[in-house]
Amino acid sequence: GREISGIIYDNWRRDRQRAVWFSLSADLIFDARRDLRDIGAGHLPIESLSKFSGYDVHSLDDGFPEGVLFCTYSSLIAQNQYQQRRID
Repeated sequence: GREISGIIYDNWRRDRQRAVWFSLSADLIFDARRDLRDIGAGHLPIESLSKFSGYDVHSLDDGFPEGVLFCTYSSLIAQNQYQQRRID
């Protein structure tokens, strides 16, 4: 986790201020926040993909213009009532 945090923070400091952190479990977002904080990057915004209800990738541009998007495989392939998947 700290290695991933370090890579994300290095990219942040190079003006690449969007990242996707894939994980097995949604509960690990708490560990990701801790790891970012422990390396001095606790100020970086981190949000779970499941927080966003939209299935249009462009909806993230308005709701989350920069930061770390924490994503699990299950939230990535989840379907809405119209059978749309985020991964599509």
